[in-house]
Amino acid sequence: MTINISSELTAITDSNKPVITPQSYSEGVQILEVADTVLLNDAAPKFAVTPQTDGDGNQITWEITTEGKLHQVE
Repeated sequence: MTINISSELTAITDSNKPVITPQSYSEGVQILEVADTVLLNDAAPKFAVTPQTDGDGNQITWEITTEGKLHQVE
């Protein structure tokens, strides 16, 4: 599933970022796309990704790159 943004996002702060929960987590999967009138590198930082929990209960942190793809934070 990919989220498509068709207009500029406004009034987004760290405290009210929309959170995306992927159905599955994989490095490099396209998760965010934008219309031609919106810059992806401006939109991507306005979203957060729900942390993944591995089989041992550890949380794995993910982010969205400026290309709109999932990236595991080391």
